[in-house]
Amino acid sequence: MDFTIRAATLEDCKDISRMILELAEHEKVSDQVKITQRDLEQDGFSKNPFFHGIIAEVPEHHKSREGHTKIGYSLYFYTYSSWKGRAVYMEDLYVMPEFRGKGIGKALMSKVSQVNMQRKAIFQLILEKRELLESQRFRRDAGGRKGNGRKVASHFEITNNSVQKVGSEGVIKGWTEEQLNMSRAVHYNQDTGTFKVERSGVYFLYCQVHFNENQSQYVKLEVSVPKGPLLQCIEGYGTTPASGSHRFHFLKPCQVSGLLRLNKGAELKAITGGSFSLQMSGKHYFGLFKVN
Repeated sequence: MDFTIRAATLEDCKDISRMILELAEHEKVSDQVKITQRDLEQDGFSKNPFFHGIIAEVPEHHKSREGHTKIGYSLYFYTYSSWKGRAVYMEDLYVMPEFRGKGIGKALMSKVSQVNMQRKAIFQLILEKRELLESQRFRRDAGGRKGNGRKVASHFEITNNSVQKVGSEGVIKGWTEEQLNMSRAVHYNQDTGTFKVERSGVYFLYCQVHFNENQSQYVKLEVSVPKGPLLQCIEGYGTTPASGSHRFHFLKPCQVSGLLRLNKGAELKAITGGSFSLQMSGKHYFGLFKVN
C-alpha cells in the first residue's frame, strides 16, 4: 500500500485530535482526554511549540471506510535527563486498525529515530504504552499462542562499578544489565561481550559510548549485526583536547541507533578500536526493545 510519512502541519490538528480520541477509546480511557483541536493548534504550532508531530497519509483511493486519508500519527517532544542528557521522547504512536500490519507504524517510528540521530539525542520511547501496531498485540513470536502482554526489552550500562574494558578485537565489555519489568530481549555473555537475541522480531537498538579525548584524534563505535546493516559512528577531533576545566573535559561521544530485524540466536557486539579507552565519567548505554 502506498503511504506518505511527513511532518504534521496546523491543518492536521483536526485529524490528530480525532486519532487521539480513537487511541483513548481503544484503551478505554476516553473520559480522560481533555485536549482539544484548538489546544493542539496553539501548543504544537506556535512560535515555541511544546510538541512536534508526524503524519501517516494514504492516497484518496486508499482512504478509510469513513473517508479519512490521514490514518496514523506520532507526537514527540524534546526533553533532558540529568542522567542521560538530551532526549527525544515519543508520546504517542497510532495507526488506524484497518491500516495496521502494512509497515506504517514502523515508518512513523523510523522517522522519529531520524530526528534522534539529527539531534544526537537518546531516543526514549514510552514502553508503558500498549502496542497498537498489530491487531493481535499479545501474541508470542513462536506458535501464535497468547502471551502475558509483557514488553520485550533490555538495557545495559557501563558504570564506575563495572569492570569495563575493550577486548583485543575492539569488543566493548563490562556491561551491567538494568532490571526492567519486562521480558528480556537479549542474554549478555560477560566473557565474550556478546548480546544474544532471545526472540525473533523487529527491534529498535541504541548504543552510546564516551571515549577519552586525551588518547586519540578520532574514535569509532560499531554495532555488529549478523546478516544486517552495520551501525557505525566515526568522530574526528583535533589534536588539542577541548578547553575547559569541567569534569567532562575529555569526553568524546559516539552514538548509533536504528530499526533492525533480528532472528533468535543472533549475536550482537559493540565494537571500537583496540587502542581506544572508555571514559569513566561518561555515559555508556546499550539497549534494544522489540517493536514487532
